[in-house]
Amino acid sequence: MAEILKTGYPMESDTKKYLMFAAPASNAKVNMILQQRVAAWLRDNKFKATGCFGYRATATQKRLYDKWIAYRNYRNFPTKYPAVPKANPAARPGMSWHEFGGAIDLQGVGIKAFVEKNILPFGRNNQSCNKYGISFTMNKVDAQTQLEWWHVVMVESANYKGDRSKFF
Repeated sequence: MAEILKTGYPMESDTKKYLMFAAPASNAKVNMILQQRVAAWLRDNKFKATGCFGYRATATQKRLYDKWIAYRNYRNFPTKYPAVPKANPAARPGMSWHEFGGAIDLQGVGIKAFVEKNILPFGRNNQSCNKYGISFTMNKVDAQTQLEWWHVVMVESANYKGDRSKFF
């Protein structure tokens, strides 16, 4: 089990004021400390995130991953899948932080442009948001072929190599 710091990072207790999920089930299993850290970052940068996604069941992750595999196999269906992305946008089932309540996919006005300009140029351990205890791991340093301005995790999990099911 990883050591999650409950203090030392800015927190926002009224998470729903800044961080709104697309469905109640999506945030029900997301780690509350992660939600509070992300909400503090949103608050201090004057953003409100709406339509966000958090927890994802393994069955849903499998469906997304299988969909990716079908798309990746575009050579078999060139009229249906004319191009292939540079990297896999869906983690293998059992490997996504979403399945364990440790990731949030953000949506909201202005967030994309801000993250792309101010955070993604930097590696996961050298981002301005690290002072909030959060990290955008799919950035121009650590994941050059797959940039994800929306995917945020705790700094403690950004470099975690162990069994994700035992992290929290």
